[in-house]
Amino acid sequence: MKGVILGGALAMGMASAASAVTIANGSFEQPGTFSGTFTNIPAGGVLPGWTVGGAGVDLINTYWTAQDNNYSLDLSGTGAGTITQTITGMTVDQAYKVSFWMAGNPDRKSDPIKSLSAGIGMAGGGKFNFDVTNESRPNLSWEEMSFTFTAGATSGDLFFQSLEINAFGPALDNISISAVPLPAGGLLLLGGLLGVGALRRTSRR
Repeated sequence: MKGVILGGALAMGMASAASAVTIANGSFEQPGTFSGTFTNIPAGGVLPGWTVGGAGVDLINTYWTAQDNNYSLDLSGTGAGTITQTITGMTVDQAYKVSFWMAGNPDRKSDPIKSLSAGIGMAGGGKFNFDVTNESRPNLSWEEMSFTFTAGATSGDLFFQSLEINAFGPALDNISISAVPLPAGGLLLLGGLLGVGALRRTSRR
């Protein structure tokens, strides 16, 4: 019994350790010191926690309403932009879920579907769309999107890339990552297996 309890505790400890992975500046509140509607950040420009590439991005302040706190991104600056961040501290073979909120720049209704791609390295992710047909700047209907992946290494490059080649891109805010917990049965099985191993070692003494 002690072995089973120990195994369960170890399993929960592993899940707790895996859940410690975080994303820096996931809501783009840093630096967040400028006044006005938005500011352009070109490739190589300063966006704490992130590397900006492509045609840059726009850090949005009052131009539209953010999903979380005060700031969000238009992933198209002068054209399709990208942001990348190296995520560290992952547990190999652990499943993770990346969640983010998406909307779109509503100023160009002739091109209503705003698209972005997201992923971490070559794992998970895909293409995500948002329709701005009925949207307005004061009241964007942000939608939560997500994808899951299984870590093949302890670190990986998380990326978001606009698929719009103009300056009216997908909007992005409130990015987070969390470990996907094992189903209850999986935790019990893992705990039982660890417990059996402990009991066998005890019986050999």
